[in-house]
Amino acid sequence: MSAGFPEPPSQVTVPGQGSPMPQARRHQRFRVVNARFLIGAVLVALAVAGGIQVVTAADNTTGVWSLRTALPRGTQLSQADLVSVDVKLSRSKRRYVNSDVTVLGKTLTRDVGAGELLPVDALQEPECGSLVSIPVQARHLPSTLVSGTRVDVYATTDSSNKSDNKTDRLLTAVTVQYVNRPGGGATASSGDWAVGVRVAADKAQSIVEAVRGKSIDLAIVPSRDKTDDGETPDECSSKAEKED
Repeated sequence: MSAGFPEPPSQVTVPGQGSPMPQARRHQRFRVVNARFLIGAVLVALAVAGGIQVVTAADNTTGVWSLRTALPRGTQLSQADLVSVDVKLSRSKRRYVNSDVTVLGKTLTRDVGAGELLPVDALQEPECGSLVSIPVQARHLPSTLVSGTRVDVYATTDSSNKSDNKTDRLLTAVTVQYVNRPGGGATASSGDWAVGVRVAADKAQSIVEAVRGKSIDLAIVPSRDKTDDGETPDECSSKAEKED
């Protein structure tokens, strides 16, 4: 080139022609990275919010007692009758017994179904009464007898002259608290079963005296508020039933 004239640039980039300028490419890559970062941040925030909501919902559940099987009024609760379940309760929370509350030994004041949550108003402290064990031969009780069943208890004198035998009903519609089979187990056909019932204290002695010298029979009765003849069940909860 002649002196005095500037040398032409080695590369001229015309807008719209040829490759884009390196600086424009850097700006484009930066925008792409920023968009991906923002999308990722939003997804993470949504995941965290969802986790918090799940944890919060779990914290709103309450452990309450439920019954494993249906039990009639008058049953004294044992550990085998209860199972703790987690449920979500709102306004009805105070209606049911929390599983951190001890209810063993308390008595049901009404029938409660299997799987039903245990209502606070369905419990009462054991009233005056005695738990009596009644020995019964296998052939003198129903094979379906289980804890919670209501039974009538009959006693029959056993004299040499069969015509002199007399049968009396000792107890009416009492709730069976436990059933202990004889040593042979569920299939045992001999030996005495031990059936526990709760009776008023003033009846305990007469029941014990009666079962020692007489043959005892048990008859299952329907679960009702009162018996067929209008009598109140002979058990510890009879006082509350009369007041109702």
